[in-house]
Amino acid sequence: SRCGRMAGGARMVQSLKKAMQIKPYVADVGIVAEPDVPDLSKESLLTVSGIKAYWNALIMRPVGKIMARSKIRSDGGKAMAGFNYKALEKEVAEKYETYNVALAAWDQRALEATCTDTFLASLKADEKMQAARKRFRLEWDGSVDSVSTYSVAILPIEEIKVTFTQIRLRIRASQRLRVLDPKTGKQVAGQEEHKGTDEYWVIERPITRENGTWRFAGKLPHKNKPLS
Repeated sequence: SRCGRMAGGARMVQSLKKAMQIKPYVADVGIVAEPDVPDLSKESLLTVSGIKAYWNALIMRPVGKIMARSKIRSDGGKAMAGFNYKALEKEVAEKYETYNVALAAWDQRALEATCTDTFLASLKADEKMQAARKRFRLEWDGSVDSVSTYSVAILPIEEIKVTFTQIRLRIRASQRLRVLDPKTGKQVAGQEEHKGTDEYWVIERPITRENGTWRFAGKLPHKNKPLS
C-alpha cells in the first residue's frame, strides 16, 4: 500500500542518516602537563612549597606512576597489556634521535611518525627555523644518554570514547646541530662539538585506538634544577 511504502521509505532515510553520521576525530589533545620542574634545591626545604615539592617528587609521583601503569594496561587492551616504563624509555630514546635527524633534514614523513599533528603544526609555523632551512643545510648528530619517566597523565575524552595518555620524560643527550653552506658544505654556524643537554618532553598516545603510537607532543621549558 501507499502508506506502507511511505513508512518503509522513512525507515530507509533514517537508516541512511544514522549510517552517514560522522564521529569527530581527535588526533591529539595538546600538551597537558606542568610547565616547569619544581624547585628541589636544599634551600627550598625551608619553605612550605619546597616541602610539598619534595613530598610530591619522592612519594606521590612514584605512587602515581605505578597506578597509571595499571590503568594504561587495563584501558589499553591487548596493545597495552605489556606496557612498562623501561620499554617506553628505550623507544623514546630511538624516537628522539629519529626526530632530531628528521627535523634537521625536514623529513616530513619521519616527522609525522614521531610528532603529534599539533606539535608538527607548530614546527611548520616556526618562521625562524623555516627561514634557516631554506638558506642552509642543517645536520644533527648525537645520542641519548638516558631517558626517565617524570609524570603520567591519563586523559579520557568521553565525547569520542578515546583515552589519551601523556607521559612527561626527562631526556639527557649529547648532541650538536651543524649549519652548513648548501653549496660548499662548509660549516657556517651551530656547534663544533657535542654538547650535553637536559630536556623535558611530553610524549602522547591514544591508548584505546588499535593503531595508536607514541608521538612527541612537544618540549617543555624548565627553569629549576630537577631532582637527580
